[in-house]
Amino acid sequence: STPNSQKSILDATDHQKISALFPKETFVKFFAREPITPFSSSNPFFGSSVTTGYNSAETEAATFLKTTRGLDSYFTDEGLKVDTYTLDERNSKNTFKLDKSLATKLPQKFAGVAPTFYGETQNLQAQWKQEIEVATAMKDSKSRSQREQFTSFLDSKDKMKKSYLDTYGIDYEADVLSWLDGQVGFIFNSGKTNKGPEVLVISETKNTSKAESLVNKLKLPNYAAEANDAKRKSDLRQIVSALQIYYTENYNYPSTLNELTADKSNIYIRTLPIDPTTGKNYSYSLSADKTNYALSATLETGQTVTYDNDAFAKITGTKKETSLKPTPGDYKGNKIYKLQLPPYSNIKYSYYFAMTKTKVILSISDSDQSIKEIIDFETKATETLSKNSAWQKQFGKITGKVNLIAFAEPVNLLGLMDYVKNAYPEYKQAASSYSPGSSTYFDDIEKAAKGYLKTVKSIGAYSGQNKEVGYSKIFVNIVELPSAEKKDAEDALGQLLKTDNTNQYKSVLGINSETTFSKVQKDWNKFFKNNLSPILDPQKILN
Repeated sequence: STPNSQKSILDATDHQKISALFPKETFVKFFAREPITPFSSSNPFFGSSVTTGYNSAETEAATFLKTTRGLDSYFTDEGLKVDTYTLDERNSKNTFKLDKSLATKLPQKFAGVAPTFYGETQNLQAQWKQEIEVATAMKDSKSRSQREQFTSFLDSKDKMKKSYLDTYGIDYEADVLSWLDGQVGFIFNSGKTNKGPEVLVISETKNTSKAESLVNKLKLPNYAAEANDAKRKSDLRQIVSALQIYYTENYNYPSTLNELTADKSNIYIRTLPIDPTTGKNYSYSLSADKTNYALSATLETGQTVTYDNDAFAKITGTKKETSLKPTPGDYKGNKIYKLQLPPYSNIKYSYYFAMTKTKVILSISDSDQSIKEIIDFETKATETLSKNSAWQKQFGKITGKVNLIAFAEPVNLLGLMDYVKNAYPEYKQAASSYSPGSSTYFDDIEKAAKGYLKTVKSIGAYSGQNKEVGYSKIFVNIVELPSAEKKDAEDALGQLLKTDNTNQYKSVLGINSETTFSKVQKDWNKFFKNNLSPILDPQKILN
């Protein structure tokens, strides 16, 4: 919208500042004046969402503090490009040149795996402070909705800090952000057949001692111990209920807990619970006249929980700390701390923390191999991540400063599929059991997925500042597959999507292809319940 005195949006000064950066030919151009939101500077696509419900309220809408945005999108012979622009007179100081990027100081592979995703920015400490300053100022907006948005944003920051303190025993600003003052890289590796996926955070810092103090403060809730204690308390309540029923019928309590299940014609409790750690019965004592009892369990906190005739729990003893602390190790003079996470099924992961002279490395992984390779790389560098051909295609011609880069190679996601198949062969068995004889069911899914993932060679994004206009540029590099691979992918997809029930496994993605919609839904529910639900048990995942 423009003032009545202006005949066209093309005459608006804001539009001219942004449209000057548009390429000559596009298939989409977009320009708008939109309300500033807590995420408006980093999320140019959805800035208008805060106006929902206020579009017809002219008085309220007029009080919004707004910014100007633009977007263009176009195709080239190499793929799709999308550019976004935001009018922002603040000149960000958190910028860097790509020849100083962390990517120039890191290996191309980690534990033998090329990253699926790499992102990098600079000085998270300063960025945090800037967000707080802007949000605090925006709380004075004349718009009620805008004030609420930024007040809620600041509240979420406070809740996050409290969560860190309550859960991990650390102050987010003093213990974490204090050393995140340099380049910070984020890596996700999808893994491979015998290597699990991992997340790495690598930060260059001038003060590794602050990072080490964080590790010494850090504590992780012992979820396994908490789960065991919760089970013990639940078990005792079940046994107490059975004892009360027994007393009502017999006017005394049983001599041993085993009597609650001994008489098959009158079972007071179907299965007598046992301690999850010792595998033994819980402690049970009885008065001489069998009219008073004490039932107790020792908790992992060192305390004792006891029930007696009044059926109320009493907890006695001094509570001890059960939180897990990192254990230090050494690799070539560099400390690597390990904090093991509760295992899930046959998968064991840990937090790893390492400090070198100039870097702090955090990892969630099934091994510390990647950290060791980064340490080795500092003294014996080989090919760097920035020399990757796909990386060069994305960023090789950028000479100016940026404040954020992101890079992804989608085909590397196939490593995650390889890992899951190796760690959980029941996934493939589940598909085969639903479609008997479908030995190629997963093979076709893999071929189709691989074809599409390889077609998207890479995705790159970066943001920066052009005078008073902030911009973000995204490039999706699309390539054509070799004819043989293309045919394999097309054939596999054709088999998966056949509707005439003539594919090798008589199904469409594991479901009989001749069924009606309601039958499809029933088949899928049955398939999920019988085959996938046990694997994806939410409680197991939460534990």
